Amino acid sequence: MVYRQDIKVFIVGPMARTEKGGVATSSTERIEKAVESLVTKHRLPGWTINAPEDLRGSEIRGDVFARIDAADLVIADVSRRSPNVYYELAYAHALGLPTIIVGTKSTRLPFYFKQTRWYVVPADDVETIARALEEPLMTFANPQADVVLSANPLSDFYQAPLVDVSAAAGLAIGYYRNFIYQLIRNDGVISKAVNRPVSGVLIVVPEELLNQRPARGELDRLVQDTVGRPVERDIVLERPKPERGFTVNMVGKLVIDLASAPYSLQHSPRVKRFFTARLISEVRDAHVVTMVGRLLDTFIGVLEDHRRTTPETAPGLCRIVRFSQAANVLQELAAKDWI
Repeated sequence: MVYRQDIKVFIVGPMARTEKGGVATSSTERIEKAVESLVTKHRLPGWTINAPEDLRGSEIRGDVFARIDAADLVIADVSRRSPNVYYELAYAHALGLPTIIVGTKSTRLPFYFKQTRWYVVPADDVETIARALEEPLMTFANPQADVVLSANPLSDFYQAPLVDVSAAAGLAIGYYRNFIYQLIRNDGVISKAVNRPVSGVLIVVPEELLNQRPARGELDRLVQDTVGRPVERDIVLERPKPERGFTVNMVGKLVIDLASAPYSLQHSPRVKRFFTARLISEVRDAHVVTMVGRLLDTFIGVLEDHRRTTPETAPGLCRIVRFSQAANVLQELAAKDWI
């Protein structure tokens, strides 16, 4: 069996303060020792285990957030109703991190976690805890396991890590303001181009986040096959002086652009973890397809919202489509003499 390597595990749980201000021994310390025993037993390569009890000093809150952000797996002990633990667990969920939630038989989960998988871990001795944690931990350690531990209420709602949904929205805003808006605004590039007529702009959004260069080549072939004309690259639309020219790709009179901004999302630490496992598990592959689709839907939705709600733009000059719709839209625009 080839296990995941160099995994950082962080354990969060209720911490008690001693009379002298120190951190008292808690169940998280026993969970930490239990996980360490499993790492040793199964010879998991390069795994490191940490818990809040390992942290010292006055900046424990910031250190906890930093450890969660850097973690590959978070184990959360919710055996006691601790607002701090719920906050830390929600933070891990917003990051889309794999989590193992543990409690005791008497644990009453909050409403938001009742549909979430969790494990009963007796808070007795280290050996007992290790036996209870062995199955979920080794499931995570196995890259071929058909389980997605990152499922949680927030990711289920957004179908992607919340931080990446926000990133997709931010990329869309930047792409709209710096490119699309400059073309279609009243008295903008399209209306001022002096060296050739421009009918409008077609934005083609990719279907996935990998292989940007091949996707550009596929779009070139699709345009040629659909309308019988090539994509002309790096065309400078000149404007009256002193305004600078604006560089675009065109097919005939139509500006056409494969939106490259979403490709930045593949470098997100959360998305990269799924891409790494993409060819290994069908379950993870389906999860990645769903997640990427949601991120691209967010990107398109923000573009459309800005296009509709920006009053100082010329209506009807811009179409935004997914790659799979591009051929039909190109035929439609050719019939309307946009090309």
